[in-house]
Amino acid sequence: MRQDYLLRLIERCAALLRAMLAGRRDATTEEKRALAEEACIQHAGLRLDAAKAMSPEALREFLDTAGPAGAGRAVLLAEILAHDADLCEADGTPAAAAVSRLHAFCLLAVWMPFLTMDEVAHFRPKLERLADRLRELRDHPYVMDRLRAHGFDVAAADSLPLPSPP
Repeated sequence: MRQDYLLRLIERCAALLRAMLAGRRDATTEEKRALAEEACIQHAGLRLDAAKAMSPEALREFLDTAGPAGAGRAVLLAEILAHDADLCEADGTPAAAAVSRLHAFCLLAVWMPFLTMDEVAHFRPKLERLADRLRELRDHPYVMDRLRAHGFDVAAADSLPLPSPP
């Protein structure tokens, strides 16, 4: 019975993500944000802005209350947050994008051990891309600490050129 529930949850998540990705081309930014908000409430149990306002640790604790379904919820929320980071970046709000990207990274990194080998093969490259983008924030000790805590090399961040002032 529990497997049936998890399978239905995964299938709903996959359908939602397909809809989000398909909608990128012709939907307005507001429609994309509304879809992300709806997905966050429906599948993670909280509003997107509430998730972004929490620390990554508090967000993990919140998702831990879901038991075995927590991994599915966490991965879906990570996808939603990565999508939100793209929207924020397109809107010209890089700080908001960084927050969403950090949350997405932390969720995937924490829940990766609970995923199947096929899921790990799918999500590991996403985790690597998130880490690469977070390395750009090398002047933020908390971000670098999160990368180190999850086993990512931050030395690569030292070789990145400093952004030029506006």
